[in-house]
Amino acid sequence: NPKALQQNISDKLNSVLLRMLDKKKEGRYPTCLQAKEDLFNGSTPSRIYHSQTKITSSPMNTNRVSIEPEMVLVEGGNFLMGSHHGEPDELPIHEVGLSNFYIGKYPVSQFEYEKVMNTNPSKFRGENKPVENVSWKRAIQYISILNDITQKNYRLLYEAEWEYAARGGKMSKSYKYSGSNSLDEVGWFNENSGNETHEVGQKAPNELGIYDMSGNVWEWCWDWYFKSYYSKSEKFNPRGPSELGFFTEKFRVLRGGAWNYSSDYCRSVRRSNNFPEMCSSINGFRLALDI
Repeated sequence: NPKALQQNISDKLNSVLLRMLDKKKEGRYPTCLQAKEDLFNGSTPSRIYHSQTKITSSPMNTNRVSIEPEMVLVEGGNFLMGSHHGEPDELPIHEVGLSNFYIGKYPVSQFEYEKVMNTNPSKFRGENKPVENVSWKRAIQYISILNDITQKNYRLLYEAEWEYAARGGKMSKSYKYSGSNSLDEVGWFNENSGNETHEVGQKAPNELGIYDMSGNVWEWCWDWYFKSYYSKSEKFNPRGPSELGFFTEKFRVLRGGAWNYSSDYCRSVRRSNNFPEMCSSINGFRLALDI
């Protein structure tokens, strides 16, 4: 009976969600995998699970559960990656082609992170602030658990995807920062942050409706960092230097600048990097999803 099955799934879902949101720690699930097992009882198809658990909402509306982030479609295309007006690792300018992909409308919030990981490592607390103090490796762990829950394939952005989206994709107006030539309009940096992070989505979005890609927190990308990678980069859907067999195996790419950095570091083309084990109150991440 389809109606009975639907009601059964709904009842199970409500029970699981209530336990996931229990204010008392001892009342919550010890792991998200346990929540999944209780929901399925080993028999419920995964396609039903992720369609039922995706209760979407803005990170700014915490009256509703948001297990998955709100995503924005980025239509693929060609663009010139890099800049003549920055650092040596932004050269040479080179043409890159990308397929369509989805990108998180906001960086992952503390609310979203804690619902999956049952912990919040952030220095500057606030459920609608971006999660920070997260290493690249911990971001990968979060994504792995989220994918197990949703049966989807979320991932970190590749560096080329990050820059393309930050610059507005096919709707780009060639701004210096993501969405404006005035950083104060679109991002939090050392001149306006008050020495802390801020809630996501409080500044203006860029041309694609994406928030906080300039400032607030640096965002981990999938790629290994290689200073001269641009001179050897693939032309279509580049995946970083590891795909070409030359990289340092030391640093992962970071993009976007942060709350305590000057405006130059928040340019859409600016590159940075750090050890994948590095945790800092300036580092967060944003999700991507293939079409």
